[in-house]
Amino acid sequence: MDTICIIVAFNDRWTADYKYLDHQTKLVLVPEAIRFENFINQVFEVIELDRDKFEAMIWFDINLGTSKGMLVSKDLDLHTCIELLKRHSLFKGCRFIVDISERVFGSTSTFEHVNIKTQQHNQDKCQQIMEIDVVEAQPITEEVLQIFDSIQVEGQSIIEIDNEQALGIQVLESAPIVKIEKNHDCLVNTMKADQRHATSKLISGYIIDNLRDPRFEVTPAFVMAEMQKLHGLDIGYHKAWRVIQRASALIRGSPEENYELLSSYLYMMKSKNSGTYTNIKIDDNNRFLFMFYAYGSSIAGWNHCRPVIVIDATFLKSKYRVALMILVSKDANNQIFPLAFGIAESENNNSYEWYFSELRNAIGSRDNLIFLSDRHQSIAHGIAKVYPESHHGICIYHLEQNLKRRKVKSEVIKLFQSAARVYKRKEFDLYMSDITKVDKKTFDYLMEEPPERWERSCSPRRRYDMLTTNIVESMNSVLLEARELPILRMMDFIQVKLQCWFYERKNKAKETFYDVSCWVEEELKKKIYLAFTLNVFPVDSWHSRVEEEGITFLVDLNKRTCDCFQFQFDELPCIHAIAAIKKRNIKKSNFCSDWYLKES
Repeated sequence: MDTICIIVAFNDRWTADYKYLDHQTKLVLVPEAIRFENFINQVFEVIELDRDKFEAMIWFDINLGTSKGMLVSKDLDLHTCIELLKRHSLFKGCRFIVDISERVFGSTSTFEHVNIKTQQHNQDKCQQIMEIDVVEAQPITEEVLQIFDSIQVEGQSIIEIDNEQALGIQVLESAPIVKIEKNHDCLVNTMKADQRHATSKLISGYIIDNLRDPRFEVTPAFVMAEMQKLHGLDIGYHKAWRVIQRASALIRGSPEENYELLSSYLYMMKSKNSGTYTNIKIDDNNRFLFMFYAYGSSIAGWNHCRPVIVIDATFLKSKYRVALMILVSKDANNQIFPLAFGIAESENNNSYEWYFSELRNAIGSRDNLIFLSDRHQSIAHGIAKVYPESHHGICIYHLEQNLKRRKVKSEVIKLFQSAARVYKRKEFDLYMSDITKVDKKTFDYLMEEPPERWERSCSPRRRYDMLTTNIVESMNSVLLEARELPILRMMDFIQVKLQCWFYERKNKAKETFYDVSCWVEEELKKKIYLAFTLNVFPVDSWHSRVEEEGITFLVDLNKRTCDCFQFQFDELPCIHAIAAIKKRNIKKSNFCSDWYLKES
C-alpha cells in the first residue's frame, strides 16, 4: 500500500491574520487510503495525548491568510488533502494543523456548540455551520435558557451549564433568512476583516518583472492566471487590467508625465542628433495640440530618395488615443525610408495643414514631388494648402477595396488592376473600355476620381513602383506594439529602430561591389534572361529596334526611352533597353537613375 509523509503542527497559537506561530512539528507516515478516524488516532499517538481527555480539530493549511484553512472532518476531506499534497506543487509545503482543547464534562452530560468556517473554492465567502451534539435529548424550557451563559471563543462557541444541568441539542436543517438588517454598529475594518482582497497596487509588484521581460506578453488573462497559480487568488479582468496599467506607469511613467516631459525630450533629441527638426504646438491653456519631428539622418537621406512621399496616420492605443502621422519613402535598395513623424489630437484640416507646414520647414520641396495617400479629405486639404506645386496621387489598393465593398464582379476588379498598372495610355483606354462593357456603373464610379490621381500612365509625375501605400502600412505594423506604450517610450522605440536600420543598410552598401544597389542588380538580372530572347537591330550608336513576339520597340539609350514606356517611368532599363545595352557591351548601371546608385 502506498504511503505519504505529512507534516503535523500543534501546540501553537493563531494570530489575528490567521498565522500559526510558535508551534511544534512532527512528521507522520500514513497510508494514502487511511480513514479519518484512524488518522485522528495516529495523530494523538504522535503528539502523545489521551484522546479521552482531549479533543482536536484538524485544519489543512492552504496559506490563504483569510481563514485557518480547510477543515478536515471526514474521509473525503482527508483524501482530498492527500491528493493535493501528491499532485499539485502549489500545496506540497502545506501542513495539517491540530487545534487541541480539553473535553468539558458535566455531572450528567456534555453540551458543545462549535462554529466552523468552511472555505469554498479558495474564495472569501464562508458559510457558518452550527453543530450541537446530542448527549441527552431533553426539551428546552425557559428555565433552562436562564441558567446558562454563552461565551464566544475563536473557533468555537462553548455553552456553560449552571447548577450541573446539561442539555444536548442538534440542528439538522438550516432555516431560511427572512429579513436582513442592513444597519451595522461595527467598524468598517471589522465588517470587512474576512473580505480582504489584494489591491491592484499590491499585485502590480508581482508582475512588474514579467512586464519588463520581452519574452512575456502580459495581458489581463496572463495576470489572472499567474495570481491563481502562484497565490490562489481569483481576481477580475478589470482589476488585472488596472494592475498592468499601474505596473506600466511604474516602469515607463504615466501618460500625463510623458506629455509633461515631451518638450524637454524634443529639445534633447535636437541637441543630440545633428540636423534634427522638431516642433510642438500647445493651446492657450498649455494643453498639447500637435507635435512634429524628423531626424537629421532622415532629412539628409531624403535628397537621395525618389521624390515620392507616402503618408498615413494611425491611432495610438494608450490612454490618449491621439493620431500618429507617418511619412515614408523608398531608398535606393527599395527599402522603407522613414522620413518624419507627428502626433495630433485628431485627423482634421488644421492638424494636417500644420503638419505639412512643419514638413516644408524641415525638408523643403523638390522637383516632380508627388504625395501618395488614401482618400482622406484632410490630407488632400493639407497638401493643396502647403504643397500646391506637388501632385497628390491616391492608393489603388484603397480604391480596389472600395470596389469590393460595392460588390463589384471579380472580372471587373481584375480589369481595374491591369488598367491602373499599365505604362501606356492606349492600353489604359482599352482596359477602361472593357470595364464599360461589363459594368458601366463601376466605370462611372472610377472616373469620379481623375485617372491622373490613381493610374500610372496618366500621372503627370513619375510614381515609379509606388502605386499603393503599402510601405507606410508596413511601417504601421512595425510600430504595432510600440503604439501601446506611453508617447516618450514609443519615440524611444522609433529612434532605436531607425538607428538599427540605417546602420545595417550603410554597412551592407559598403560590402557590395556593384555600382547600383543590391535590389536594382537583382532586378536587372531577372530582365537579362528575358532580354536574351529578343532580336536587336542597331540603328546607330544610341538607337536600336528590338522585336518581341512580332512587336517592334524603338530604344533610345541616349534619352533613356523605350516605346514600352517602362524605361521612362521607372528610370530603370526595361528588357528592350537591356537587350540593346548587351548588344553594345555597355555597363547596365550607366543607364540607371542616380536614385538607384550604391552611393545613394
